[in-house]
Amino acid sequence: MTGVSVCDMRRYATGLLCAAGLALLVGCSGTLAGHWRMVEVQPNRQVFCIDDVTFSRDGSYSATTTLKGKTLQESGRYKFNGFEVTFWPDAGGCRQYDALLKFNELEILDAKQTPKQMVILKKD
Repeated sequence: MTGVSVCDMRRYATGLLCAAGLALLVGCSGTLAGHWRMVEVQPNRQVFCIDDVTFSRDGSYSATTTLKGKTLQESGRYKFNGFEVTFWPDAGGCRQYDALLKFNELEILDAKQTPKQMVILKKD
């Protein structure tokens, strides 16, 4: 016997998997880099919409958004951690949404609102 138990090997393997998962998440904001266009919105475009957005690798973004009937151009900083996207517009404030990246589709969901508000973006 070499002195390494099956439990020790499992703990080591689990640690390696966790470390690999964390390494993948570190660069999540970079995975959004590029131009995205809206392909679907719920409940409707006038309530909540990101018409188009360009995410840069340096953590900046520029977008055309519609919130509560007001459409405007905005820019600022963003952070994507693999599960949520947070926007800090240059004009001030902070908006945080649940987010799910599926290949070249990004679902952004504001589940705090009733009815739920969602926009689906497709990467150009």
